[in-house]
Amino acid sequence: MSSKVSAIRFMHKPIILIMTDTERSRIVELQQQGYGYKKISAITGLPLNTVKSFCARHHVQIKEMPDSNALCRNCLTPLEQTPHKRKRMFCSDACRMAWWNAHPERRLMAYQTAMALARSMRSKGLISAKEYAKIDTIIAEKYGISSCSIFR
Repeated sequence: MSSKVSAIRFMHKPIILIMTDTERSRIVELQQQGYGYKKISAITGLPLNTVKSFCARHHVQIKEMPDSNALCRNCLTPLEQTPHKRKRMFCSDACRMAWWNAHPERRLMAYQTAMALARSMRSKGLISAKEYAKIDTIIAEKYGISSCSIFR
């Protein structure tokens, strides 16, 4: 039985953790099912960083992509997803722009979400009022919100 040994420092003294073959196979199994690091850590009882390190060193191909992300939102063309990358939702920029233009309520929601974040940064003193106004202008322009809109 070959076991990899990982060392963790606690109070400047190394603690040796030995991951068993069953734990390794369980991590691979959970990763194939689509579980994230935190869930795998909670299920297996292993430290989060141990799970992250194992997953980084042993890339696992996910067997099935969820059906909702397998098709372009606009034209329903099948999409090719790249493992360990952000999931694609559109097949092209033209489809992306067409979908956003057809769903103005989504643009408004995205604008309000971005501005809520900017307001919290303003209230914490991370940005000035001038920077907040500049962010508001940029975000409104990005999502096509008029300067005369009641939502600004």
